[in-house]
Amino acid sequence: MREIEKMEEDLKKHSSHLKNKEHLGRKSGPQLKIRAHGHISKEIAWGKNVTKAFKTRTLFQNISFHIAGGERVGIIGPNGCGKSTLLKMLMGEDKSFTGELKLGSWLNYCYLGQSVAFEDEDLSVLDEIMMVSGMEEADSRQHLSKFQFYGDAVDTPLSSLSGGERVRVYLAEIMLKSPHLLILDEPTNHLDLASREAIERAVHDFRGTVIAVSHDRYYLNNCVDKVLAFHNGCLKTIKGNYDTYKTYIQNMNADIEPNTVSNTSQSAKELQEKNRHTQSTSENISEKQSRKTRRH
Repeated sequence: MREIEKMEEDLKKHSSHLKNKEHLGRKSGPQLKIRAHGHISKEIAWGKNVTKAFKTRTLFQNISFHIAGGERVGIIGPNGCGKSTLLKMLMGEDKSFTGELKLGSWLNYCYLGQSVAFEDEDLSVLDEIMMVSGMEEADSRQHLSKFQFYGDAVDTPLSSLSGGERVRVYLAEIMLKSPHLLILDEPTNHLDLASREAIERAVHDFRGTVIAVSHDRYYLNNCVDKVLAFHNGCLKTIKGNYDTYKTYIQNMNADIEPNTVSNTSQSAKELQEKNRHTQSTSENISEKQSRKTRRH
């Protein structure tokens, strides 16, 4: 009898613990988060000796890179170097290249380009979300409120939206798809502050992989942990954000040599330590030579 009572008491304690844990896990207010599928792979995307050319012009030659699950990659470089082209090649929209290039076939990814187009521009913002999600009106309104669409604003036709508003509607759709990967082409370019902040918060909280072409230094410093940098037709991989990349370039005297990912992925900290060691060695040699001179 005592054993049964003890078991019932333990069960009550366990049940109470689970309720408390569930309560603590809840967050008040709408949260701007894109849910990612749980599957994370070491092989999200990779390229080996990839060359892309248009007739007599070569965009890039024999570039190699590797992107693993969970990484936030920023692709940078001057205009016309092939950043957006590389995204199209990864998505299979451009197959005119040589070398090996692969994007995981199992991936569920969402693409946000420099312009956003909807299938039916005559639909209202609310109708678009209800159609995509299958949610009722009340739930769709609540979902849109996370993206600063309130009241009558949800009845605005898609064709009348500004560039920033269109991006926010598309982000609202992406949130409902739980992708493994986000592919973004200049995601914050020419957007209002609210739209830029919405993208940056969404990317920062996203638990999947992000590949983004960007010139936005704030984005590259706060939403990126690996940089793929184009320069003179070559590609350099730097582990870190944009500031890490700048430090790397300074240490390399602003000269990017053509190399593969495997022997070029060094952090700024590693380079700084190497320079300190070299400087220390030089000072020791100079001191020894000075001592020898004084003895003679």
